[in-house]
Amino acid sequence: MTIYKSSDGSTSFELRRTDFSDENGSKTYCFTCRINSHGFTAEVENIWFYREDLLKFSDELDELIKNQKGGKASLNAMSDFSCVVQASDYLGHFTIKTKLESHVYQNSASLMTEAETQSLSNLASELKVITQST
Repeated sequence: MTIYKSSDGSTSFELRRTDFSDENGSKTYCFTCRINSHGFTAEVENIWFYREDLLKFSDELDELIKNQKGGKASLNAMSDFSCVVQASDYLGHFTIKTKLESHVYQNSASLMTEAETQSLSNLASELKVITQST
């Protein structure tokens, strides 16, 4: 799922589900995250999230979209991934601040992209579908 790609292709944010586990009744989901911002690209594979964390993030996105003020939605996975979404104005524009780390290669990147209401709404809906279908 790509939640945002600018019309000129200069920025994009992609969060793609790649695996699923249901060990001991604890559902976890594996994703790959790829971010591009004006020529800078970062990608990390094998980011694992608990089902509850994805649902919480989805609910936070819904609330942020509804209010478009002051709040934030955040999603974290150990020290590999952190993402914070905040409203940047009252017109439906949002800022996505993401930090990706690769412990194998000892690299990290922090990138900021923008998204619009519809893109975030689609992400929230897709996360709910993913966590309910498996």
